[in-house]
This record gives sequence, structure tokens and C-alpha cells, in this order.
Amino acid sequence: MALGVADAVSDFSTEAARVKWPNDVYLANRKVAGILIQNGISGARLQWSVVGIGLNVNEVDFPAELPLAGSLCQHLGVSLERAAVQAVLFQRLEQRYLQLKANPEGIRQAYLEKLYRYQSWHPYQRTATGAIFQGQIIGLQTSGELGIQMVDGTVEYFDLKEVAFL
Repeated sequence: MALGVADAVSDFSTEAARVKWPNDVYLANRKVAGILIQNGISGARLQWSVVGIGLNVNEVDFPAELPLAGSLCQHLGVSLERAAVQAVLFQRLEQRYLQLKANPEGIRQAYLEKLYRYQSWHPYQRTATGAIFQGQIIGLQTSGELGIQMVDGTVEYFDLKEVAFL
């Protein structure tokens, strides 16, 4: 889902959209989309998924408490027809779904290639303690945890809500 949304956003911009782990989409360091996924699991099998996508198309005013929020309109300087954005979005989601069915490992590699801050040093914060550290995103576990290499060369893995991007 995140790749399909990032692909669609990139189709409207000369700058590539990036996926901020796990499911936000950034364009020029601003969050233009967020994705929520609810899964139903029985035993070890996925039974169903419901996906909600919030894509900021023509919004220009955001609350002060959302300093990184952005929209396609803000980035491009022009309003877009929502129906045209929707058509591109659905096409890109379908392409990524078909890719997932045909080549799951290819999706994993594509996600890494679009991953925001991948293989570059940035500050992060441990949410449990508030400790700030420098790290470099190096990959993902198959279970979804984000791998960050520390300055001393060690690698730590973080689950949802365990690390904040600064």
C-alpha cells in the first residue's frame, strides 16, 4: 500500500516520494499521506485486511501542531483534480498488488529503495526513555521491525512506537 501511494504521489512530482516507516509517505520532507492497516489474523494466517489512505491533495492550511504536514497542491503550486489523483492512485495500488502476488521479495527490495532516510545518518529518539541518538536505517526484519545501525556499528531493531524520527 505504501509503495502504491508513493508511486502515485511521485507521478505528480519531479521529486520522488519516500515511504517513512512503516506507512507514511513524504514528499520533500513533508508528510503528504498516511496509511492505516487493520489485519485479521487466525493462527498464523492472514484472514483479511482493511486499508485506509489519507492523501493530502489540495489542502493548503494545516494546524500549527502538524509542522511537517504537506500536500500535493503545496508542493506543485497548483490545485489538482481529485478524480485524476484517485485514478492514478488506484492504478498504482493495483500494480503493486500484482507485483506482491508475483514477487514478494521484489516488493521488499522496492520498499527499501523508497524508504525515507535509508542508509543515511539522522537523529532518532527512543520513545520509552527520550534518549536521542544518531543512526542509519539499514533494513527491516521479516516481522517488520526497523533496523538502525548505531554510530558504534551495532544494530538495533525497533517495533512500532519505539522510535521517533527527529
